Amino acid sequence: VPNKRVLCLANFRWQKNQTMLVEVANSIKKRYPDWTFHFVGNGLESAYGQKVKKLCKEKNVDETVYFYEGISDNATVINDATICVLTSVSEGLPVVVLEYGLYEKPIVVTAVGELEKLINTNENGGIVAANDIEQFCSLLSLTIDNVEIRKKWSVNLHQMVLENYSENKVLSNYLNWIQTLK
Repeated sequence: VPNKRVLCLANFRWQKNQTMLVEVANSIKKRYPDWTFHFVGNGLESAYGQKVKKLCKEKNVDETVYFYEGISDNATVINDATICVLTSVSEGLPVVVLEYGLYEKPIVVTAVGELEKLINTNENGGIVAANDIEQFCSLLSLTIDNVEIRKKWSVNLHQMVLENYSENKVLSNYLNWIQTLK
């Protein structure tokens, strides 16, 4: 359903924890049956990818969760999403979250790696402890229900990405660093 899409753009690896997102989809579909979850990433045929697909069948979310592999046009995929998520159990600085922000998408993510420094639930996205399915569902429900929160989070995340991670900002920081070496 257009305008009711949750996107997870992450390769199928246990660290990305798509199994948690299947549990979230199972819970969310009860309250929001017309919302769909779109898992995009490589490795769907791996043992872990097969485990995720099997869990979808077990949880009976086959008509709620869709899988895509081998897609190289992140811009189109992200633009088609309504809300973007990442359920990782470990990360550094996930570039995909910067991409979500670049395309002005509201996000709900787990508090791993650098995300705890970037995301503030009251300002630019929803962030919960890793593996906290109940809290993730709660924040995702809030995001689904509240268009104003989606707008606020997406605009603020976009601004934070431009101010800190845009090509111009990174180049400026690099040139300033070069100057300190002289």
